[in-house]
Amino acid sequence: MGFKDLFKKKEVADDNINVTEDKVEEKAEAIKAQEEKTEAKPEQKEEVKEEEKPPVQEAKPQPKAAPSKMIPDERKKEIAQLVFKKKIEESDLEPLNIQETIFLLVNVDHFNEESEEGVENYEEKCEVIDHVLAKKLADAEVLYMTFDAGTNFPYITQGCVEIYSELEYAQDAVRHYGEQYRAVQICEVRKDDSRFPDKMSVFEFLYYLGMEHLLIDNGKFKTVVNREDVLAITNKNLEYQIDKPIENPKLRYALIEFFQEVKWPVTYDKRDEVIHEKEERMLAELKKAKFLVPMLFDGEEVTKAQNQVAPQPGKNMILPKLETQEHVCFTPIFTDWTEFVKIYPKDKWNGLVITFDEATTLCKDMGIVINPAGENLIMNQQSFEALRSREKNQNK
Repeated sequence: MGFKDLFKKKEVADDNINVTEDKVEEKAEAIKAQEEKTEAKPEQKEEVKEEEKPPVQEAKPQPKAAPSKMIPDERKKEIAQLVFKKKIEESDLEPLNIQETIFLLVNVDHFNEESEEGVENYEEKCEVIDHVLAKKLADAEVLYMTFDAGTNFPYITQGCVEIYSELEYAQDAVRHYGEQYRAVQICEVRKDDSRFPDKMSVFEFLYYLGMEHLLIDNGKFKTVVNREDVLAITNKNLEYQIDKPIENPKLRYALIEFFQEVKWPVTYDKRDEVIHEKEERMLAELKKAKFLVPMLFDGEEVTKAQNQVAPQPGKNMILPKLETQEHVCFTPIFTDWTEFVKIYPKDKWNGLVITFDEATTLCKDMGIVINPAGENLIMNQQSFEALRSREKNQNK
């Protein structure tokens, strides 16, 4: 029995798209996206509390899809002229939308690659276009993402998450994914109406999930943008300092990626090896992580300014427990405060900071559940024993 059999998670299908991370692959006007007009299969959705759902739009089957918005040929010619300017200014790019900006970037790459003399001031032009594109993404009133129906988190494809500038582009992706037996939904992201935890922007939300690479307009003229270029996070706590909020972006990414692959209902060559590799990455991150456990010191009230605390010898602690329908109890632990507050208010509970090894010994004969309102990774005593045996074998 593999470790994946010990990690219980909700059963739903998931999805992928054929992609490369190289923005040079789109060869200027020689490339015209071919949209397939096939049906996407309707998907089953789980019952989730309304406040915990991302703003998803269900992917419905569309037998006769209208052609998605494409850049007219005349407009392409206008934009392509910018390639040959000695210097591209930010003001030159203001009239362009996101897809047109990517088209220009693709053309700069194409002509630099194909022409003998290359593109004049190539590096500077790419830098300006990249900067403006990141700003357009940050300022966009509405964007669209693909969410995996099984994990209820952004779908990961080749190390990236997808963002679309037009609804039609996202709908094309959903149709494509349906053909691969992957259940994907469209998440509408509005700048002025965030439904992510603490009303944070989607780019901050992706930071906590460890999703650092954004694939923009996959299936059309596409490019990869670093999340950090769109929104820099200045208060990171990757060293688990007690006076800063605990976060585990690498672990969350590994969890989501693992479950996404496990629940894809297909077979392919080396599937077991792929799952094993993702499983190993997840287990490695679990061992390195620190977690938050809801806790009250017996007889004491929560101190709002200091509710992330270290264990204190000699003080009795009160820990909550969650019970399944089968009346099996687990101790809830959390990777960060964005998941913690979905269930336990910060003004009523402390967050006890512990390691994974400490979490496995919190309560005798009781397992743990990591992010019960999110990834919902359940580990029981059998899981702990399997991990200990694995470590012993590795150390021989």
